[in-house]
Amino acid sequence: MENQIIQVTEAKWKSILLNETELWLSKDKIKDFQNFERAVRYPGSFKVAGISYSLDKIVGLRFNESSDTVNLEYSNSEKTKKVELKFNDKEQARQFGSYLGEKLGFNRNVTQENRTIPLLKQLLYLIVSIGITAFLGTSVDSEDLNSSGGRKGGAILRIIYDTIGQTGILILGSLISIFLAYKLYDRYQNPVNDIIYEK
Repeated sequence: MENQIIQVTEAKWKSILLNETELWLSKDKIKDFQNFERAVRYPGSFKVAGISYSLDKIVGLRFNESSDTVNLEYSNSEKTKKVELKFNDKEQARQFGSYLGEKLGFNRNVTQENRTIPLLKQLLYLIVSIGITAFLGTSVDSEDLNSSGGRKGGAILRIIYDTIGQTGILILGSLISIFLAYKLYDRYQNPVNDIIYEK
Protein backbone atom coordinates (compact mmCIF):
# COMPACT_ATOMS: atom_id res chain seq x y z
CA MET A 1 0.00 0.00 0.00
CA GLU A 2 2.97 2.32 0.50
CA ASN A 3 4.27 4.46 -2.39
CA GLN A 4 1.25 3.55 -4.50
CA ILE A 5 -0.84 6.38 -5.89
CA ILE A 6 -4.51 5.75 -5.19
CA GLN A 7 -6.74 7.45 -7.75
CA VAL A 8 -10.15 8.44 -6.41
CA THR A 9 -12.91 9.60 -8.74
CA GLU A 10 -15.76 11.10 -6.70
CA ALA A 11 -13.98 12.91 -3.89
CA LYS A 12 -12.30 16.12 -2.80
CA TRP A 13 -8.89 14.43 -2.87
CA LYS A 14 -8.36 12.81 -6.28
CA SER A 15 -4.90 11.36 -5.56
CA ILE A 16 -3.66 9.79 -2.32
CA LEU A 17 -0.21 8.42 -1.57
CA LEU A 18 1.13 6.96 1.65
CA ASN A 19 4.91 6.71 2.10
CA GLU A 20 7.18 5.89 5.04
CA THR A 21 6.68 9.17 6.90
CA GLU A 22 3.94 11.17 5.17
CA LEU A 23 0.50 11.07 3.63
CA TRP A 24 0.26 13.03 0.36
CA LEU A 25 -3.02 14.36 -0.99
CA SER A 26 -3.94 16.25 -4.14
CA LYS A 27 -7.15 17.61 -5.58
CA ASP A 28 -5.73 16.83 -9.02
CA LYS A 29 -5.29 13.43 -10.67
CA ILE A 30 -1.60 12.62 -10.49
CA LYS A 31 -0.26 9.38 -11.97
CA ASP A 32 3.49 9.79 -11.51
CA PHE A 33 5.39 9.57 -8.20
CA GLN A 34 7.90 12.31 -9.12
CA ASN A 35 5.14 14.71 -10.17
CA PHE A 36 3.30 14.02 -6.92
CA GLU A 37 6.45 14.71 -4.90
CA ARG A 38 7.08 17.98 -6.77
CA ALA A 39 3.47 19.05 -6.22
CA VAL A 40 3.83 18.43 -2.47
CA ARG A 41 7.34 19.88 -2.02
CA TYR A 42 6.84 22.95 -4.22
CA PRO A 43 3.14 23.88 -4.04
CA GLY A 44 2.14 26.59 -6.46
CA SER A 45 5.15 26.01 -8.73
CA PHE A 46 3.46 23.38 -10.88
CA LYS A 47 0.16 22.90 -12.66
CA VAL A 48 -0.90 20.41 -10.00
CA ALA A 49 -0.84 21.07 -6.26
CA GLY A 50 -0.44 18.76 -3.31
CA ILE A 51 -0.34 18.74 0.46
CA SER A 52 1.45 16.48 2.91
CA TYR A 53 0.60 15.33 6.43
CA SER A 54 3.30 13.95 8.66
CA LEU A 55 2.29 10.50 9.95
CA ASP A 56 3.61 11.24 13.44
CA LYS A 57 1.02 14.02 13.77
CA ILE A 58 -1.92 11.68 13.11
CA VAL A 59 -3.55 10.95 16.48
CA GLY A 60 -6.46 8.80 15.38
CA LEU A 61 -8.54 7.47 12.54
CA ARG A 62 -11.94 5.89 12.13
CA PHE A 63 -14.06 4.30 9.46
CA ASN A 64 -17.34 2.46 9.22
CA GLU A 65 -17.53 -1.03 7.69
CA SER A 66 -20.25 0.07 5.28
CA SER A 67 -18.66 3.40 4.30
CA ASP A 68 -16.13 4.39 1.64
CA THR A 69 -14.66 7.10 3.88
CA VAL A 70 -11.75 7.15 6.34
CA ASN A 71 -11.62 10.05 8.81
CA LEU A 72 -8.24 11.09 10.19
CA GLU A 73 -7.52 13.27 13.22
CA TYR A 74 -4.37 15.31 12.69
CA SER A 75 -2.83 17.30 15.53
CA ASN A 76 -0.66 20.27 14.68
CA SER A 77 0.34 23.12 17.00
CA GLU A 78 -2.12 22.09 19.73
CA LYS A 79 -5.01 22.11 17.26
CA THR A 80 -6.70 18.97 16.00
CA LYS A 81 -7.85 18.95 12.41
CA LYS A 82 -10.11 16.39 10.73
CA VAL A 83 -9.20 15.11 7.29
CA GLU A 84 -11.75 13.10 5.31
CA LEU A 85 -10.50 10.62 2.72
CA LYS A 86 -13.15 9.23 0.39
CA PHE A 87 -12.28 6.14 -1.63
CA ASN A 88 -13.81 4.41 -4.65
CA ASP A 89 -15.45 1.71 -2.54
CA LYS A 90 -15.78 0.55 1.05
CA GLU A 91 -13.29 -2.31 0.63
CA GLN A 92 -10.56 0.09 -0.47
CA ALA A 93 -11.37 2.40 2.46
CA ARG A 94 -11.27 -0.52 4.91
CA GLN A 95 -7.92 -1.76 3.59
CA PHE A 96 -6.35 1.69 3.71
CA GLY A 97 -7.70 2.49 7.19
CA SER A 98 -6.59 -0.83 8.64
CA TYR A 99 -3.15 -0.63 7.05
CA LEU A 100 -2.54 2.93 8.26
CA GLY A 101 -3.82 2.22 11.77
CA GLU A 102 -1.55 -0.82 12.10
CA LYS A 103 1.43 1.00 10.56
CA LEU A 104 1.06 3.74 13.17
CA GLY A 105 0.83 1.15 15.95
CA PHE A 106 -2.51 2.47 17.19
CA ASN A 107 -4.89 0.56 19.41
CA ARG A 108 -7.85 -0.85 17.49
CA ASN A 109 -11.36 -0.63 18.94
CA VAL A 110 -14.52 -1.95 17.35
CA THR A 111 -17.87 -0.50 18.39
CA GLN A 112 -21.31 -1.06 16.96
CA GLU A 113 -22.51 2.03 15.12
CA ASN A 114 -25.29 4.19 16.46
CA ARG A 115 -28.36 2.92 14.61
CA THR A 116 -30.26 6.20 14.69
CA ILE A 117 -28.45 8.23 12.00
CA PRO A 118 -28.36 5.51 9.28
CA LEU A 119 -31.99 4.65 10.03
CA LEU A 120 -33.07 8.29 9.75
CA LYS A 121 -31.31 8.59 6.39
CA GLN A 122 -32.97 5.42 5.07
CA LEU A 123 -36.32 6.58 6.43
CA LEU A 124 -35.95 9.93 4.66
CA TYR A 125 -35.32 8.17 1.33
CA LEU A 126 -38.40 6.02 1.90
CA ILE A 127 -40.61 9.04 2.70
CA VAL A 128 -39.36 10.93 -0.38
CA SER A 129 -40.00 7.88 -2.57
CA ILE A 130 -43.55 7.48 -1.25
CA GLY A 131 -44.20 11.22 -1.58
CA ILE A 132 -43.03 11.40 -5.21
CA THR A 133 -44.99 8.26 -6.10
CA ALA A 134 -48.16 9.61 -4.48
CA PHE A 135 -47.75 13.01 -6.14
CA LEU A 136 -47.11 11.66 -9.64
CA GLY A 137 -49.56 8.79 -9.29
CA THR A 138 -52.47 11.03 -8.31
CA SER A 139 -51.89 13.76 -10.92
CA VAL A 140 -54.85 13.94 -13.30
CA ASP A 141 -52.66 14.51 -16.36
CA SER A 142 -49.21 15.76 -17.31
CA GLU A 143 -50.47 19.35 -17.59
CA ASP A 144 -50.86 19.36 -13.78
CA LEU A 145 -47.10 18.95 -13.53
CA ASN A 146 -46.26 22.17 -15.38
CA SER A 147 -46.50 24.24 -12.22
CA SER A 148 -44.57 21.70 -10.13
CA GLY A 149 -40.93 22.14 -9.21
CA GLY A 150 -40.21 25.04 -11.51
CA ARG A 151 -39.67 24.92 -15.22
CA LYS A 152 -36.93 22.26 -15.40
CA GLY A 153 -38.37 20.07 -12.61
CA GLY A 154 -41.85 20.24 -14.12
CA ALA A 155 -40.50 19.21 -17.52
CA ILE A 156 -38.72 16.16 -16.05
CA LEU A 157 -41.87 15.12 -14.17
CA ARG A 158 -43.93 15.50 -17.36
CA ILE A 159 -41.52 13.29 -19.33
CA ILE A 160 -41.74 10.57 -16.67
CA TYR A 161 -45.53 10.86 -16.54
CA ASP A 162 -45.93 10.82 -20.34
CA THR A 163 -43.50 7.89 -20.76
CA ILE A 164 -44.82 5.33 -18.29
CA GLY A 165 -48.20 6.77 -17.32
CA GLN A 166 -50.01 6.85 -14.02
CA THR A 167 -50.13 3.07 -13.53
CA GLY A 168 -46.45 2.68 -14.39
CA ILE A 169 -45.52 5.39 -11.90
CA LEU A 170 -47.52 3.70 -9.14
CA ILE A 171 -45.95 0.29 -9.88
CA LEU A 172 -42.39 1.62 -10.19
CA GLY A 173 -42.75 3.88 -7.16
CA SER A 174 -44.18 1.02 -5.10
CA LEU A 175 -41.28 -1.26 -6.06
CA ILE A 176 -38.73 1.41 -5.15
CA SER A 177 -40.50 2.06 -1.84
CA ILE A 178 -40.60 -1.67 -1.01
CA PHE A 179 -36.87 -1.94 -1.78
CA LEU A 180 -36.09 1.05 0.44
CA ALA A 181 -38.26 -0.38 3.23
CA TYR A 182 -36.33 -3.65 2.96
CA LYS A 183 -33.00 -1.76 3.13
CA LEU A 184 -34.27 0.10 6.21
CA TYR A 185 -35.26 -3.17 7.91
CA ASP A 186 -32.00 -4.89 6.90
CA ARG A 187 -29.88 -2.01 8.23
CA TYR A 188 -31.78 -2.08 11.50
CA GLN A 189 -31.36 -5.85 11.90
CA ASN A 190 -27.70 -5.85 10.85
CA PRO A 191 -25.92 -2.81 12.25
CA VAL A 192 -22.31 -2.48 11.15
CA ASN A 193 -19.22 -1.60 13.15
CA ASP A 194 -17.20 1.54 13.55
CA ILE A 195 -13.46 0.78 13.51
CA ILE A 196 -11.46 3.24 15.60
CA TYR A 197 -7.66 3.47 15.79
CA GLU A 198 -6.21 5.63 18.57
CA LYS A 199 -2.85 6.13 20.26
